[in-house]
Amino acid sequence: MTWLLPFRLFVATTSHCLTAIVELIRAPGGRQRTP
Repeated sequence: MTWLLPFRLFVATTSHCLTAIVELIRAPGGRQRTP
């Protein structure tokens, strides 16, 4: 089950990137929300 760790890391990174992209698109005026 060693492949599970990189897979979970990939999923977490992809989810984070998708969330950032959605926030950027939904942000009024194209402003990014400060972390």
